[in-house]
Amino acid sequence: MIRSRRALDDLDEEIRDHIERETQDNIARGLSPEAAWQAAHRKFGNVTLVKEDARAVWVPVWIDQLRQDVQYAVRGLRRNPGFTVVAVLTLALSIGANTAIFSVVDGTLLKPLPYPEASRIVRVLEKRPQGSRASVSPLNYLDWRGANTVFEDLVAVTGEYFVTLSGDAVPVKLLEIRATSRYFAVLGAQAALGRTFGVDDDQPGREHVVVLSHALWTSQFGANPTLIGQAIRLDGTPYTVIGVMPAGTTFDRSHAQIWAPLAVQSEDLTRDFRRLITLAKLKPNVTLEQAQTQMDAIGARLARDYPDSNKGWGVVVERYGEILVGDQLRQSLHVLFGATWLVLLIGCANLANVTLARGLAREREVTLRVALGAGQRRLIQQFLTESVVLSAGGGLLGVVVGYLMLAVLKAVMPPYSIPPETTITMDGRVLLFTAVVSSFSGLLFGLAPAVGATRPTLATSIREGGGHGASAGRAHRGIRRALIVLEVALTFVLLTGAGLLIHSFFRMQQFDIGVDSTNVLTAQLPISEKRFSSPTALNNHLRHIVSAVESLPGVRQLRSPPRFPCKGSADTRCRFGLRISRC
Repeated sequence: MIRSRRALDDLDEEIRDHIERETQDNIARGLSPEAAWQAAHRKFGNVTLVKEDARAVWVPVWIDQLRQDVQYAVRGLRRNPGFTVVAVLTLALSIGANTAIFSVVDGTLLKPLPYPEASRIVRVLEKRPQGSRASVSPLNYLDWRGANTVFEDLVAVTGEYFVTLSGDAVPVKLLEIRATSRYFAVLGAQAALGRTFGVDDDQPGREHVVVLSHALWTSQFGANPTLIGQAIRLDGTPYTVIGVMPAGTTFDRSHAQIWAPLAVQSEDLTRDFRRLITLAKLKPNVTLEQAQTQMDAIGARLARDYPDSNKGWGVVVERYGEILVGDQLRQSLHVLFGATWLVLLIGCANLANVTLARGLAREREVTLRVALGAGQRRLIQQFLTESVVLSAGGGLLGVVVGYLMLAVLKAVMPPYSIPPETTITMDGRVLLFTAVVSSFSGLLFGLAPAVGATRPTLATSIREGGGHGASAGRAHRGIRRALIVLEVALTFVLLTGAGLLIHSFFRMQQFDIGVDSTNVLTAQLPISEKRFSSPTALNNHLRHIVSAVESLPGVRQLRSPPRFPCKGSADTRCRFGLRISRC
């Protein structure tokens, strides 16, 4: 483009020089300077036509036309600042909402897991006779690990447990996960400081080592690099810190703050107590179907060999990335994303109506351009260029609006409402989506007005005495009515969906779960599995707690259920429910 502009400048210089020399020759022949200049121009011909012919050779016609259309569109929008500001703000809000929600959808549903070779990571669970998923018993896990040939690694992971970090400062309650030694290897995760689990760290007697999240290392230990190799006390037992995970990763966003090896003790070797989650990494070139087929065969063999615990039970293998996002979250994101598209369509319909009305005021301009030789296709191109330029401005402002909306969404989003493996950012993928939406919006709200404003009946209404003016007006009114109907219909759908969502929310707030929670307090007490040497010692400790709490003023009843209503499965926390009297 720069070379072409220089060539056109050189051409201008050559034309001026040629005309100047021809003028001097004419003066030498006895003509007056004015007559000589006119004669030179007549001999040379149409200067503008010569320039256009040269430009068509040096610059592709469509590029030159596009440049002219963009310049003309910018000048036209500057002459109508009120319309421009309203249109850009309308588009910015609509595109910004789509950008913010797409950032969430992209990070949650579309992006792969933040692990190397994430497509090979799978979850392996037991399947009840009724078909539902269940945790895995330790002995079944060991049999799976020894018999399969489809997994590169198969690791066992416990649920999250509360542990108490004690020392010189005030004790702190932390969430811990225990996993077998190859856990971090399956996820392809490396420690930022120190190391992760070694091969023998999950052997009984060698499991007193821990890996910390970067957030915990920073908040509780002041990011002290000399902590590696030192001991900390968890539930009164010393554990050696061997590593710290990288900052800002899944391990910082996880519920768990600390990871310790899972050493399977002899008393844990059972098939009836199912408490483990198993993750695996498929071997290269092994498909999910092949893994499922082999695990079905292993599960069937175990059901035959151990009918008391395994009869009717099976195995299910699922890609880890597909089970992280629940159906409810997935559906909610789809509905929310669809709602933002409805907002965009409403905005486009509104702008199309305004643009069409604005096109009526440009009848004389269009007619004049047709009279000068412009075709309908060229005029439609000009009108669409104006719409796309307008939508580009809305898209640029929409990026800012989307960034602010995304920050608000992150602030109001309930903790842990999305999996820790998701990263919600406004990256290049989101910006590309914004650019596509902006272009689509410009074409969407600009097409109908462009076609309507350049209809042949409109263009010839002045030249032919206005005979077609009435039909052109009727055509415009028909288009505008259709756009209004579309806008009202989309608004009705959006408002109906919002009303149903609000109604469902209030219904959920008023739903009777069958439990009277009036004057009821709950408490959870984390107890280490190894704190008491026998069940009798544990029961004595719990009886002492119950007796002490029951003697408090205002306590009417105390119960210790295995789990609270509407909560998940039980773990090592003892739960208490207290009914108290009002003061």
